[in-house]
Amino acid sequence: MPLWEVIAHGRVQGVGYRWFVFHCANRFGLNGYVRNLRDGTVQIVVDTEPQLLHQFCLEIRNGSHYAT
Repeated sequence: MPLWEVIAHGRVQGVGYRWFVFHCANRFGLNGYVRNLRDGTVQIVVDTEPQLLHQFCLEIRNGSHYAT
């Protein structure tokens, strides 16, 4: 399966967003990692097919209820 990189912008650091993404990835059965970047964004790298990536991105787009 291909690796995909998603960069999350907005209020995504210090609000539990990485934890939220981690749990979403587990629910979808995805492998990868999530980390804060110096510019204030969050990098998400997952190993999945395009169809599942789309569903995952829809889920994480809204973020945790603490993120905006």
